[in-house]
Amino acid sequence: MTSKLRALIAIIIGVVVLAGASFWQARYGGAHAEPIRLTAEDMGLIINSLPPQSRARLATSEEARKSAAKELQQFLSIAEEAKARGIADRPEIRNQLELGRKLVLAQNYAEKNQLTKIEQLGDEKEVSDYLADRVHQVEFESYLKNLDAQGLPRVEGEELEEEKRQWAQIMIGARKAEEEGLGKDRKTQLQIMLQQARLLNSEYSKEMSERVKATDEEVDRYIAEHAELAQVRQRAEEVLKRSRAGEDFAALAKEFSDDPGSKETGGDLGWFGKSEPFDEKFKRAALALKAGETSGIVETDFGYHIIRVDERRAQAPEGGGKPEEQVHARHILIASTAPSTNPLMPPRPQSPRAIARAAVEKEKGEKLLKGITERSKVEVAENFQVAMPPPSQGGGYPGPAGGEGELESPPPAAAPPAGGNRSNSDRQQTAPRETRPQR
Repeated sequence: MTSKLRALIAIIIGVVVLAGASFWQARYGGAHAEPIRLTAEDMGLIINSLPPQSRARLATSEEARKSAAKELQQFLSIAEEAKARGIADRPEIRNQLELGRKLVLAQNYAEKNQLTKIEQLGDEKEVSDYLADRVHQVEFESYLKNLDAQGLPRVEGEELEEEKRQWAQIMIGARKAEEEGLGKDRKTQLQIMLQQARLLNSEYSKEMSERVKATDEEVDRYIAEHAELAQVRQRAEEVLKRSRAGEDFAALAKEFSDDPGSKETGGDLGWFGKSEPFDEKFKRAALALKAGETSGIVETDFGYHIIRVDERRAQAPEGGGKPEEQVHARHILIASTAPSTNPLMPPRPQSPRAIARAAVEKEKGEKLLKGITERSKVEVAENFQVAMPPPSQGGGYPGPAGGEGELESPPPAAAPPAGGNRSNSDRQQTAPRETRPQR
């Protein structure tokens, strides 16, 4: 199968819907779905579709296999919960589920018959006859309308005709797969199950995120219960007091700041204005200061800042445009340290409230996920075996390594921690600069 066909299948699975689907509703939809039981043989079929490096890890670690089974159970349990709540019955979701089924069938038909081009799924006559059917014409129009609804550009002219032809070829491929009995093949059924569960997880995770959001009261209570977080502001207030008493600001920054990007330069952030991708609260506080002034405590998701403006000027941004007010500022960051999810990255500074919010939402998310899993009718075998894949010529296993949970992991029930998607600037000033791309 060509990369063109694979790419088209991957894109369409994520973004399109068709009209007239009833398969999911009749066989899988609604709150009265049959229990899901994945046997050791089923797990073998699923695992064999993973990259060699992931299979090698599972082959050598019983703990990894148990973790994979548990995560798959959670993943499928969320999908079952979504169905019980009627998400699979929504017309647009029902149509996407059916489309996902057809795309998996077309892909498996192509692989079984060793087809290397999308055009081989259906010849010109088959495509012409398929598109001449009024029902299929309506389905394609529905497909286009849903692309429009998602803000995707609609192609015209020859590109539209090519898109219609490829869409028809995939639908024909799915029909041929059914005729050859691929819909009854267990491996294909598992692929369809996982693909449709992925969509349901994606939809339901939006509702789950709302249910686990931390309230201000919960955050305040968490901080009060953890003295190490409550003491961070006290440290910031002590440093501010020393600055206002006349101690050298740069020296205080070198001694106390938790910003590794500016600590050694006395908190120097250089010149910046409104157009710089800094944290908005930090930027407003800095631009409101006169030359020589020091702020009070400014809280952002990175922690508590004390800001000093050395100079001010009016100058056009580096990318051009109208002159803007800019400041040459320094800051001292007093923060807690949040553990990094990436073992290769150092811990990052965060505010106590950001850490508390992330902890509360993590606890609520785990509790929610545990409840969903316990009341579901999903059983996944843990005692499956994985054959060690043969090494490549270089002696290793190609492909990305799997982390904790080699299978389709459930989406996080909680929103990411505040500040968790931020990164250092080109000068490694981790504290105030945001990672929103500059346009």
